[in-house]
Formats: sequence, C-alpha cells, structure tokens
Amino acid sequence: MCPSGTSEPLPCERGRFSNVTGLFDQSQCSPCPMGHVCSKGSITPTPCSPGSYAESAPTSSTASAEKLAICTPCDKGHFQPMPAQTACETCKAGKHQQLFGAVDCQLCQFGASSTDRALECAVCAQGFVRPLASSPSGECRQCLNSDGVTCPWNTTRATLVLDHGYWRASDRTMETWECERDGEWSPCTGGGFAGGGDGGGSYCSDGHHGPRCELCVQPNHYFKNARCEGCGDLSDYVWLFVGVLAAILAVVGSVRWLLMKRELPKNKVLRRLIKRLTGMLSVWRSAGMRPKLKIFFGVFQCVAVVPSAFNVSSPDDLEFLTEWLEAPLKLGADLLIPGRCFGGYLQRMLFSTLWPFALLAPVTVVSFAAGALKSSHRRDRLSATVRGGLKKVGLNALPLMLVLTFVMLPSCANRIFRTYLCDEFRIDDDSGLTRAFLHDDLRMECYTSEHDQAVLFTVGLLALWPVGVPVLYTTLLCANRKPILGKAPPTHLSRVIAFLSDDFHPGCFFWEPVDQLRKLGLTGFILLIPAEHEQARVLVALTLSLFCLMLQLVLRPYRRSEDNVLMMLVQVAPAPTSPIRFVPVSHAPPRPVSPHPSVDAPSKTRVLPRPIPSQSTVWARADVHQRTRD
Repeated sequence: MCPSGTSEPLPCERGRFSNVTGLFDQSQCSPCPMGHVCSKGSITPTPCSPGSYAESAPTSSTASAEKLAICTPCDKGHFQPMPAQTACETCKAGKHQQLFGAVDCQLCQFGASSTDRALECAVCAQGFVRPLASSPSGECRQCLNSDGVTCPWNTTRATLVLDHGYWRASDRTMETWECERDGEWSPCTGGGFAGGGDGGGSYCSDGHHGPRCELCVQPNHYFKNARCEGCGDLSDYVWLFVGVLAAILAVVGSVRWLLMKRELPKNKVLRRLIKRLTGMLSVWRSAGMRPKLKIFFGVFQCVAVVPSAFNVSSPDDLEFLTEWLEAPLKLGADLLIPGRCFGGYLQRMLFSTLWPFALLAPVTVVSFAAGALKSSHRRDRLSATVRGGLKKVGLNALPLMLVLTFVMLPSCANRIFRTYLCDEFRIDDDSGLTRAFLHDDLRMECYTSEHDQAVLFTVGLLALWPVGVPVLYTTLLCANRKPILGKAPPTHLSRVIAFLSDDFHPGCFFWEPVDQLRKLGLTGFILLIPAEHEQARVLVALTLSLFCLMLQLVLRPYRRSEDNVLMMLVQVAPAPTSPIRFVPVSHAPPRPVSPHPSVDAPSKTRVLPRPIPSQSTVWARADVHQRTRD
C-alpha cells in the first residue's frame, strides 16, 4: 500500500490483510475474516488452531483490531475442537476442564457431576449422594431408590429426598426407616426437608410427629394402623373392662355351681343344662383335651413374639396369620382399652400386669366370706372361721389363680421385658449420635429418668411374674409330691392343683414349671439380649428349643402318648427356625435402610426352617417308648 506522498510502501495494519498491489489507503486492506488472525503486513489470514478463537475484525476500533492480531486460547471450563472459530463452546454439566486452550471437555468420574463451565466435578450425579456439600466428589456413593430414597442431581446428606412412606431422624443421617401403611396412605410424607432439627417432624403429615411419625399431636389420641384415632371416653372402656370381668366370673361361677350340685334341680331347663354340661365335661376328660389345649396355647404364645424378638415379619399375604398368632400376647386390658389412652407407659404396664389379681380379688373375698360363715358355728369360733375361710379360698381362688397365671404369664412377662427393648435412631452419621425410644411406647425416650423409673418398677414385676409364678408352681408341686407320687393319700391341696400335675406321669410332676421356664425364655428373657445381636437371640432360642425337645424325647412326661407326640411336633414352632417362613423388614420394629454403603445398617437375617422328623418316625418312637413304659 502506497499512500500519496510516501517514499516507501506501508504494510496493512493488524487485523487486515491484502494480497493485491496498487493500494493507496488502509481502508483498501481487507478485514481479517472470522476465526482468523492477521498480523501487521499479512498477505493472507491465519486460521486459529483448535482450542483458540478470534473475533471478526471491527471497522473502527483500532484497539480491538490490534486484539485480533492473535488467537485467544479458550478459557477454563470451555473448549473448541474446530479451527478458525470465533468463540469457544461451554463445557456442559457432567464435564469439566481445568486447562486453557482445550480442544474438548473431560467427563466426570463415575458418580460425580458438575455445572456448566465447571473447572472440576464438585457435585454428585443423579442417583448418587455425598455426605456434605463440602465433601469432594470422590465421596459420591450410589443411591438405592428401592430403599425409599431418591437422589436428584447434586444431592447431599442434608438434601436427600425420601419417598412417600419413609422417615429419618434428621438431615445429618442417611439412615431411613420404612413407616406403617394403610393401603396407599402413610403418615410419613417423605420429601427433601428434614426440618433442620432432630426428630424428623417435617417428614410427617399433619397430626403426626415423632419417630416414624407414630406419635399423635392431638391429645387423647393414639396411633393405630398408620393413623391417629381418638381415645374417646376412658370411663366407657373401664366400665366395659369391669363388665367383661364380671361376666367371666359369673359364667365360670354358674358353671361350677351347676356341676357341683349333688341333686338335679326340678326345673327342666336347669336339669337339661346340667346333663349337657356333664356330658361335655365327660367327653372333654375322656379325650384328654386339657393338655392338648395347653400345648397349642403355649405354641401360639411363643410364636407371637417372633416379630418383636427377632425383627422379622410374615409376608404380606400371611399378615392375617401373624395377627391371629399374636392374639395370645394381647390377652388382658389391651384387648379392651387402647394402651396409649391409659396414662403413661408406667401406668399402662402396671395395669396390664396387675389386672388378673383384680379378677382374683372378688373370688378370694367371696370364698373367704362363705367359708368363714359356714364355720362360724363351731366352738373355737375365731380359728374355725379363719380356717374355713382359707379352705374355701384354696378351693375356689387357687384353681382360678393357676389358670390365670398359666394364660397370662407369657404375655405379662413379655410386656415387662419389653421395658428393656428400645428402638435406636441415628441422628448424626459423623459423630455416631443416636437417640433411643421405647419400642412399646415411642413417647418415652430410653435412658432418661422416666425410663429408669419404669425399669425400677419392672424389678418388682419380674419377681411377681417371670420369677414368682414358676416358684409358686414348684412350691405347690413339691409340697404335694407324696400324694402325687402315690406315696400318701390325696389331700385337698393336691386335688386343687391337679391343673399342674394331672396331665403328666407322677415321676414328671415337675414338668409344668419346666415348660413355663421354656416359654419365659422364648417370650421374655431373650429380649434382654441387645437388639443389635439378633443372631445371638436366634442361637439362644434355637439352643433352648433343642434342649427342651431332647428332654421331652427322653422323659416323655405326658400320660397320653399322643400328647407326647404332639408336644414334640410343636416344640420346634416357637423357635425362630419355625416352618412358618418369616422374612426381614418388620412392622415391629420396622427395619432401617441406608442408601449409603459406608453406613452400617443392621443386618437383615433370613431365618431358615429347621428340619423336622417325619411324622411316621415320631409315631414309631412314641409307640416304642410307650410299650417300654408300660
């Protein structure tokens, strides 16, 4: 380019070029095309290499034109794979680039992700979770959606999203719990906000709070079938309970009075009723139904504790069977009065374990009064009155006491021992902080002064039920061992305690206390083993059941051979290796699930059935032992 008056040709400025001659002005130099650079005096434009870019040449700004004399490397978080480009592309989410002048972006490692224009992968990908927002992406772990949690992009422990029907104690833990359901309804709403505190109340629907949302906000309400229900008027339940007890006493007393009448009444209805009752009683005795009923009832009592003792539950299609098997443990006040409507846990426990004595009280008073009145005409009026009253009490109240204690011992003992059974909820994964609540009543926090008071009361109740009843049975049997063994004539007391001894051979008169200890071990004492040692509970229960089975095979204590066979066949049922298949994740208590593999959730033990001898083999053994005994 030769402008007018110049002695030498001038080059085109930076940002322009020309490959023709005869130019006389800078404006005749061509602008550098897009994606190219033109240094001063360029004849042809130079394209920018991949990883860099150049803007188009402006028409007026000399400074900008000078800027276009060189290619600009792509900034961090950007890339350009093509030459001769005017801009760099942005690294999208899931990729990153820490270098200048990159020709491509690097994929994030498995489980990690990033934002647009990211220099590094600092968040977790969808389906992954990390403990804290400040945690490196290398700590991202796969999130298990099947366990009740959902992990969207950039999920941390605090922003973990729970599915409907799941709950956790705080936003500092990844331990989640499955809640109770009633069809599609559940008090646990799930979501991604834990409320910022301990208790997980933000996961609960209106009217619910507490662990697994099983506590009711409104007073005078209790949790049942995943819903809060009103208690109603407590006096109605009390009168119902009193009425049922009175009806039981009236029926039992009437039947006993009719059967003890020496002469048939003139009334045809009563005469026919007495004959039918007598005939039914005769069939009952000839068929030996009492030991069989006691055996089956004892089996149901032991099987009923399997869900709470071993943290398992039956499959959904057998849920009705589990509820039916659990019925023996619910005998008592809970059948008529909702437990959580009756004051606190301590009042509930005392009422549930002492109500049988309320049934015995009127029988004892009436029997003593009748016996005392009958003996009051004798000379030594005072001593005769007392002896007569006590004799009548022994005749009427003691048999009822033996039946009541037999029926209620496993359920009362289980209720007492559950005072030591706590559900532990993790609050903070980093520090290991936990809070424990009583399994039987989540309103009470364990290891507090209130819980210590309840534990103190259980000491007396343990002496009354799990210890006192077997001691009572043993004392009565030992005091009457000679009449039972046939070494002395039968006494009044030996006839009264026939409920304990008549079903067994005289040499095995002690079997009833032994069997009660077996049931207490499976329904009560086993709960003293910490819940985290479930396999130890299984091992202890299995060992106890096998020991009693071997003792049963050796002694064959029942008078009837079919009772011995029946007892041997059902002996295996109370153990956790029952033929009834149970699977983990229970409703009592629900099992925790953890979406983070590094969090040690309690193991889910699958309980396998124990092999049982064939029926023909057992019957053959029974016949051999019976012939040997005879």
